[in-house]
Amino acid sequence: MDKQFPKVALLFFSRSPGTEANCKHLTYPFKKRSNTRVAEALIRHTQQQIIESGLPCFIFDEKRQRGSTFAERFTNAFEVVFAKGFEHIIAIGNDTPGLKTDHLIHATRRLTSGKADIVLGPATDGGTWLTGYSRHAFDADAFCGLPWNSPDLLDETLRRSPQNCTITLLEEFADIDDHASLQQFVNTLYGDWSLAGLARLIQSVLSGNGFPSVEIVHSHFLNLFFKSHLLRAPPL
Repeated sequence: MDKQFPKVALLFFSRSPGTEANCKHLTYPFKKRSNTRVAEALIRHTQQQIIESGLPCFIFDEKRQRGSTFAERFTNAFEVVFAKGFEHIIAIGNDTPGLKTDHLIHATRRLTSGKADIVLGPATDGGTWLTGYSRHAFDADAFCGLPWNSPDLLDETLRRSPQNCTITLLEEFADIDDHASLQQFVNTLYGDWSLAGLARLIQSVLSGNGFPSVEIVHSHFLNLFFKSHLLRAPPL
């Protein structure tokens, strides 16, 4: 798809599995090894959607992010990618298993066709699971000033967006932030065959059966898949 949409880049704003496992208690009772394996599974799922989209992607893990707050780090990531010459950026995280390649393709088409200047994926907690901007709609100061990591994010993003900007909203999904939200995903999404494998994998860990650890190392992932996509860390 990158040949069809050469001006679009994905921004994967994600902590590494180990750091994610330290920040979120996805298993109960908490076990570091199981927690890390769940984080690996969720990140791997997102990586697979990225691969299938064919779009160039820039990964910003905790080693590549710059800034003292989430808002500063996220804004800086957008600015770095825009500075590389892209006209449209679609940012995603690692905690929305409902994300599919089709969402990335749809967001890309909305932005590149001019039918939308901004594309947002609403989260059930009031945040967003996908944030897409065309260059002309992106204002770094306004973007950084949004109430990130709060239940008012989506509403405030809509309210503060320029009046001449068209916004597309995707379907609503729940983020995976703790054991309860993870268990809810497993319980409710078995009917979606495209996610059944991921749900079974996670349920295996939650039930204590475990599964073979899959090493997910960002640098390894970059070298194998993104070598031809100009993927680089932000400048120091």
